[in-house]
Amino acid sequence: MEIIENILKPFLENIGNYIDPLYLVTFMLLAYLGKNAFTDLLDSITKITWKPVYTVIIIAGLVAIPFAVTGTAWDKLLFTYALGTSLHEVAFQQIEKWIKR
Repeated sequence: MEIIENILKPFLENIGNYIDPLYLVTFMLLAYLGKNAFTDLLDSITKITWKPVYTVIIIAGLVAIPFAVTGTAWDKLLFTYALGTSLHEVAFQQIEKWIKR
């Protein structure tokens, strides 16, 4: 238990140096809530079938613009995007399980 505390505690204290929590939450929520509708919109506009992964990249890029303009570093946004895409499916699948109970 002490090993986990010694590793996890510094990680959680320092993760804010590498990610932007507001961008993480905003990007993950918009990607989850708007992915299907935005994919349908892109399909209808371009007449091409878009994979959801590309839709999520577009959503993340659009959401990142205001954060970049207001001073968030691009490397921080990229690390946050990487973390958000990794957590996105796992987190929201778990939330859906809790809701469906």
